[in-house]
Amino acid sequence: MNESRRVDYLDMVKGIGIILVVAGHCGYLAKNALTVIYSFHMPLFFIVSGMISCYRGDEMQPLKQLMVKRLKSLMIPYAIFSLIYLAIYGGYFCYIAGYLTPEMIMRYAIQAVSLDGMSVLWFLSALFLAELIFFCIRKAFGKRVTYLLCFVLMIAVSLLKRHILGVFSVDSLWQTAITGFISAWLRGMIGAGFFAMGYATTEVIHAVDEKCVQTAQGQNRERIRKLLELLGGIVLLTATVGLSLYNGNVELRSMTFGKLPIYFVCAYIGTLAMIMICRGLPKLRWLSYLGINSMVIMVTHLDCQYMLISVRIGKFFVSLSPYAKWYCLYFGMILSMTALELVTIYLINHFAPFLIGRRKRKK
Repeated sequence: MNESRRVDYLDMVKGIGIILVVAGHCGYLAKNALTVIYSFHMPLFFIVSGMISCYRGDEMQPLKQLMVKRLKSLMIPYAIFSLIYLAIYGGYFCYIAGYLTPEMIMRYAIQAVSLDGMSVLWFLSALFLAELIFFCIRKAFGKRVTYLLCFVLMIAVSLLKRHILGVFSVDSLWQTAITGFISAWLRGMIGAGFFAMGYATTEVIHAVDEKCVQTAQGQNRERIRKLLELLGGIVLLTATVGLSLYNGNVELRSMTFGKLPIYFVCAYIGTLAMIMICRGLPKLRWLSYLGINSMVIMVTHLDCQYMLISVRIGKFFVSLSPYAKWYCLYFGMILSMTALELVTIYLINHFAPFLIGRRKRKK
């Protein structure tokens, strides 16, 4: 498979994923739209991470070296933004706005230390633990057994998590810490299953693409293949919508799945739909850019008050005219959120890449 094209379409998939994350947090979407989004938008990031890891050949690296890299790229941002969130919660919401109490701030701090993750940061710790679990199993048992064990582990945890967490309450701070730590590992085990799905999907895509290259005869075949992938993605997305609405409300962070088989099917075919659609489309640079910088958007869009600012600007657009409709609200929110994130992405990438676990680019 062509490496640059592979990066392009996966970046586009991540771009779609982060748009869905932001949209899901805006608070102004219809209930059915949220149900569809939550059915696959977070599993998408685990699956795509598995695909990227497979393409890079991460399994060939020593486990210690690989995990050190992932500590830097995932857990350094986790630690830094945990401190930033605590400063925002303690400084603004506790002492200025009066929404939170010092005890609640302490619980947030315990949540961060236990790896449970404050707000969206749960994803970073879950992804790190998912990769740790996946590669430990991979190094110990090999490829095929790894897939089987990861899938069995994912299903078992999903079925038993209520009984496991039901042993503890959150009445005291130490119980909160234990529950948070266990929850983080349970999410990591579920995430390892999705990560394994990404690995397996990549191997299938490799095999299909190699066969297509061998049988391809000119540009017409390539155009037909792209069209078929695009149409196939639309069909899978339609199926995801129908199944997710039937299954109802789900959420990966709280490990709420509804009907478990339907949840796993929606999570995978919804992600696969995005993959096929992005493979069928020409490169969209703006979408790739969002995907490349999805971590920046993930950790800043909500708890750094960008969403609150965007909603206020959207309401300001509505107030400009008595005839303003909902689209004025959305226009203001999208415009302001885009501006805030683009500025933040530029500043972090050029002046503080350590915030997201990256090295400063050499001139």
